[in-house]
Amino acid sequence: MITPKQRQFLRGQAQKLSPMLQIGKNGITKTVLQQIQWQINAQELIKISILPNSSVQAEELIQQVQEFDTQIQYVQDIGRMVILYKQAPQPSHRHLSLKVKQISR
Repeated sequence: MITPKQRQFLRGQAQKLSPMLQIGKNGITKTVLQQIQWQINAQELIKISILPNSSVQAEELIQQVQEFDTQIQYVQDIGRMVILYKQAPQPSHRHLSLKVKQISR
């Protein structure tokens, strides 16, 4: 579980990111969930855009992603943009999580 200070830090880091994935008219499929998991395992922090032609809501996306991988943590959603975080399983990919851990609880 991330603290409010850690969440604030992650929101600041996410401002620099472009959306890595887009959810379209096909909605949330197993392939989309696998792609989210693959991206977040490599990047730790990802931004996902929900296109206007999609019937998916941000809350629905967050719920399904967290059911698929319980270690993925919600950071923020603004309109049709969702930001998610997970500590990378491989130590060589843990750049952001080292900074997050240093932030006082």
